[in-house]
Amino acid sequence: MRKDDGLFDLIRRALGNGLVTSEDPLWRRQRKFMAHAFTPARVEQYADKMVDAALGTLSQWSEGQSVELHEEMAEIALEAVSNALFDLSLRRQAHNVFRSMHAIGDFFVEAFASPIALPHWWPSPRNFRFIRACREMDSVVEGIIEERRKDNHDRGDLLSALLLGVHENGEHMSEKQVRDECMTMLIAGHETTGLTLMYAIDLLARHPEIETRVREEIDQVLGGRRATASDLDSLTLTMQVIKEALRLYPPAWMTARVLIEETEIGGYSLPEGSALMFSPWVTHRDPHVFPNPETFDPDRWSPERAANIPKFAFFPFGAGPRACIGNHFAMTKLGLILATLLQRCRFELVSQAPIRLGVSATLRPAHEVYARVHMRATRRSGMRRPFRSSPHAAVRVPAVRARSGSSRPAPISSIPRGARRSSVAQPPGCPFSGGEASARTASDREQGDPRDDSRRGSKGQ
Repeated sequence: MRKDDGLFDLIRRALGNGLVTSEDPLWRRQRKFMAHAFTPARVEQYADKMVDAALGTLSQWSEGQSVELHEEMAEIALEAVSNALFDLSLRRQAHNVFRSMHAIGDFFVEAFASPIALPHWWPSPRNFRFIRACREMDSVVEGIIEERRKDNHDRGDLLSALLLGVHENGEHMSEKQVRDECMTMLIAGHETTGLTLMYAIDLLARHPEIETRVREEIDQVLGGRRATASDLDSLTLTMQVIKEALRLYPPAWMTARVLIEETEIGGYSLPEGSALMFSPWVTHRDPHVFPNPETFDPDRWSPERAANIPKFAFFPFGAGPRACIGNHFAMTKLGLILATLLQRCRFELVSQAPIRLGVSATLRPAHEVYARVHMRATRRSGMRRPFRSSPHAAVRVPAVRARSGSSRPAPISSIPRGARRSSVAQPPGCPFSGGEASARTASDREQGDPRDDSRRGSKGQ
């Protein structure tokens, strides 16, 4: 099977022809070219930068502060990806990247569901928002590449491989291909991780007995020190929580393939060229494979029980030859960040109402998800304040003058902060309306916005 042209043609408008959207022979050549940056040995070298990303955000929080989990986790994930794969910090650009990702994701869903395929140049509000968001992301990626060009020696990361590597024919990768691969890894590498962290924290906050077990495991394994990649084999329950969050809330909730030959499935003959849709959201809830599928049960991933799960019943990173090249990178990043956060703080949900999911390119919440942060004392240091992360070079982007007189990265003016969430209505029969994804209650909406002065004032401390 190959990837569906209709769906991936839309994605190419933002990502370009990178590893996610390209086909043979380009895909095979690029995957071989980039594979060495994601070997287990190389991923282990990225571990310190992943932990630093979590510590950097923790250092900005204060006791009792309300934080919006989706954006905060996205910031940590973006910082981990940019430091590990590109050896620089994008923390200053995190908010603009977050808004751009929402605009791009909403465009994909609206365009794919629309009965009328509008031309790219059509002057519609949807196209304008999408174009502005793509330009914002382009400026970030161009800044990454430009920064590296100033000191173009091999740092052993993905960007060095893209810029300095040579194909078998002796040619370097084209400038456009470097841009497309950087864009793909930046977007795919942080969006899914941020969402998974948010859902894992939300699930643990709703199940305090499991959260207590996870904290005890982290305290016992780490003993107050920083987490390392070698600790993940001992953090078994922590990693099971991540797998269970990926089962219940797979960020890449839908994908598509096209048959390259006639195939029979379930007694139905499907001709060559048929487009097939696959949904981890549906498959991960098959009660024949996952008993009580709506229940958050990390123990289902214990070695004894996981042995009974068929190979392709769980595929949050895809499956087969086109499975995500960064799946080991992602699991390492998720484990280290979650362990670091839970070692140093506890999250109390502002609202106990179930998360209502929105229709987007990824499985995002349709509203902001707030939690109060309660700092924990580490066993070794006894300090309540988390350590600050080590400094990294930051990408410089054009700045504009804010109303307060301070300088900040140029925003997407058409996407106000209060309108970041998906505005796409859920269709009738949408699977996101049941179970733990049911709608908020009226009493919850009456609680209002939990952001307070301390939150706004402590972000840049």
